Amino acid sequence: MQRKKLGSSLALIVALALGTGLGSTPATAHQLPATVSIPMATVKLAKVTTVNLNLRKSTTTASKLLVTIPKNTSLTITRTSGSWSYTTYKGMSGWAHGSYLKNAPTKAKATYLYATATATLRSTASDKGKSLGTVARRTKVARLGTSGAWTKVKSGSSTGYIKTTGLSTKLPAKAYRWATADTTVRSSPNASAKKLYVLKRGQQVEWLQNTGSWQLITTTQGRAWAPGSTLATKKPDPLPPVVTKPKPPVTAKPPVATPSKPPVTAKPPVATPSKPPVTAKPNHRWTTANVNLRPTSSTKGAPLGLVPRGEKVTVVKSTDGWSNAKTSQGTGWMSSDYLATAAVPADPKPEDPQEAKETYRWTTSDVNLRSDGSTDNPSLGVVPEGEKVGFLGSENGWANVKTSEATGWISEAYLSAKEIVPKPATPPPASDAQYRWATADVNLRPDGSTGKPPLGVVQTGEKVTFIMSVNGWVNVKTSAGTGWISEAYLSKTLFTASPGLKPNAVKVKNLIVQLYPYEVYSIGGVRQGSVGHSAGVALDLMIRDYKKPSGIKAGDAIAAYLLENRTELGIDYLIWRDQIWLSRKGWVPYSKGGYGQHLGTWNDTTLHYDHIHVETLGR
Repeated sequence: MQRKKLGSSLALIVALALGTGLGSTPATAHQLPATVSIPMATVKLAKVTTVNLNLRKSTTTASKLLVTIPKNTSLTITRTSGSWSYTTYKGMSGWAHGSYLKNAPTKAKATYLYATATATLRSTASDKGKSLGTVARRTKVARLGTSGAWTKVKSGSSTGYIKTTGLSTKLPAKAYRWATADTTVRSSPNASAKKLYVLKRGQQVEWLQNTGSWQLITTTQGRAWAPGSTLATKKPDPLPPVVTKPKPPVTAKPPVATPSKPPVTAKPPVATPSKPPVTAKPNHRWTTANVNLRPTSSTKGAPLGLVPRGEKVTVVKSTDGWSNAKTSQGTGWMSSDYLATAAVPADPKPEDPQEAKETYRWTTSDVNLRSDGSTDNPSLGVVPEGEKVGFLGSENGWANVKTSEATGWISEAYLSAKEIVPKPATPPPASDAQYRWATADVNLRPDGSTGKPPLGVVQTGEKVTFIMSVNGWVNVKTSAGTGWISEAYLSKTLFTASPGLKPNAVKVKNLIVQLYPYEVYSIGGVRQGSVGHSAGVALDLMIRDYKKPSGIKAGDAIAAYLLENRTELGIDYLIWRDQIWLSRKGWVPYSKGGYGQHLGTWNDTTLHYDHIHVETLGR
């Protein structure tokens, strides 16, 4: 009977120590000592209750119950004494048993990443997710998590997803551009947007991103948008100084004596005060350069004519940076940036060979002649490297020139004020030459049959010179030599990428055709013998004159452009000139790095000297 009473007493003590208070379910009984006497330690710990826990006045289960703390409550422990912890809850301070406390979870430190190129922030981890805006190159974003090939980030006040390949833990190096002409920059990528300030020719700016034909840049004057045609990756050479021959002084004629009766003593000549400088009337302006007169207040319309520098024009009205004016070429619109309120001297006419050089430029490579100062306009023809062209004026980084092809516009980036001596080139074929294009990788045979070993392989899209056709075989001149190809593998029209391409590959193909119609003479697409090509996710961009410095320069520029925009274009990797670009390594050796061993033999094609291989992501 005494043992039963003792057990009941112990149960009552435990219930008082760990009970949940009035109206709550009693906690599970735990055998705790009634009294303890252990030195106290001062601490500051973050803990969480694992049960409904009693807070007592002292370190004993017999002490007064102050309050019951609910499960999963966060507490700050300031002192400990043996197994007991001192804390405060709802203004009441006391002791709770440490057996029913656990460490509070620590908050992970934020991880930051940087955009390696302009990226689209999307609402979901998919290319189909709604665009929340763009994140500029070198922007710092907070990493929140990952989902497949995407990373969830916070950029400013927006939270969304960016492809992981477009992010880096290191801040990318700054990229620079140089103005090729005095250029007005604007608040947005639009010719009618608000003018912010003017870049001077040769001024260095930090490049941030491309949007269509515009580039976002930043200077000490702030961020702005500039036409891409007015910026270059290298500082332009200085233009030669303009030498103006002084006009010969005007000799005053002596006064003529007029006979009279009686003779009159001649009066000394009266000095005539010089006329004040000419000032403009409210509607008069003078052109500061040779400038296009256009039918509308836009660069999209074909020019009505070229108004020479120094011409006095009558302005009818002005709007959004454009002036409607009466000129020697008729009435039309011209950019207000090229008009001054005071008289401007006209360009002097050269009178000797030295001065004549100032009106000429020389092409630095084979370059397209455009109908207007924009790559959006069709090519009028190709002006060969080293040609001397008549310089008529410039506007927004484009020069109006007279060439062997016609009169049109060439980007100033491809012109030099100094004479360029082109390297000797292979004489062009006769004007009556005919061409064919290979529609697949095809064997070149020594005669019109398959009975003998091939001389080599002609790549898809290669342009070959037609010599003759006999019994379904065509005698042609190719990069692999002169021989015979089955007529079934030749086309009389330019061969481009075949149907079956995936969306990302189509996007790249269309962009290359638009931006590099001359530099890339053919595009190979779907074919057998390659996993990427057979799946429709790979392209071969055939580079014109790939052995010449101009062709190598063009290929380098195309590869750089593709990598700068790889996130938007969905590019996985590139191969060019025996180098392969991988997202985690950058450019590394191709053949010597162990890649492409399945190709068997090495030549200009398998080493990718004559083309850029573009592998896109599989969608």
